[in-house]
Amino acid sequence: MQWNRLERTINKICLQNLNATMNIKKGCMKTEILELMEKRRLAKNEPTTYRQLQNSIKGKIKLGKEEWIEELCEEMENLDSKHEVFNMHKKLREVG
Repeated sequence: MQWNRLERTINKICLQNLNATMNIKKGCMKTEILELMEKRRLAKNEPTTYRQLQNSIKGKIKLGKEEWIEELCEEMENLDSKHEVFNMHKKLREVG
């Protein structure tokens, strides 16, 4: 009885205070890709759908990674042209 009440209270507080969003660890991983990954996980028992989702995920990851690297290179070149060595190295540490 008390345990159920405690569990409901904890769940209620968690829902109010915590975000339900997914963490994106790398800049190249977009929410669209994460959503496709979730769909792929749910389509485990359907081989054709799973394979189609897998191929589209691979393609989107490659494109996302290329865009992300291009963006980082532009930022680094921009900082280098402004002679902002400190910020350039700070950005480099964030990536690595």
